[in-house]
Amino acid sequence: MKTLGRFFTYGLTIAALSVGCSQKVSNDRIDTLEGQEQILKKTTQLNKYKLELERNMLKQTELTSDVDKINREASSSAGDAQQMSGRVSRNPGEAGVAKRADRASREAAGDAKRARKLNGQLDNVNNRIKNLERDIQKTQRDVDDLKAKIEFVPNN
Repeated sequence: MKTLGRFFTYGLTIAALSVGCSQKVSNDRIDTLEGQEQILKKTTQLNKYKLELERNMLKQTELTSDVDKINREASSSAGDAQQMSGRVSRNPGEAGVAKRADRASREAAGDAKRARKLNGQLDNVNNRIKNLERDIQKTQRDVDDLKAKIEFVPNN
């Protein structure tokens, strides 16, 4: 019985010492960890923006070459239609020339429509790139501000 009492007393003493000597979690530590969590979230968002920016820049490059090509085609077909229209004016009675002029004008109209569509897509991609660059800058500033706040919190 005496041994059991000593064992119980020693157990309580050890438990009291371990609770008293353990590292206490402070509010500063919690704030630091929460700040780091916010930094991770903002950094994840920043990386998503950068990835989307790269995708849009690749799309912009492709669209730019497509727009250049279709603009050349539209210009060429418009020139052909104008030339055929001139032939019709000089030879108003020839049905074959009129058919070729009609075909050339429809082709020019189709090329112009495709050119407008691609130019619109390119404008949309350019606007998206501009918005992403703005979002990246804002998010980077937020990350930098959060890092500065965490660095100035004293670690105990």
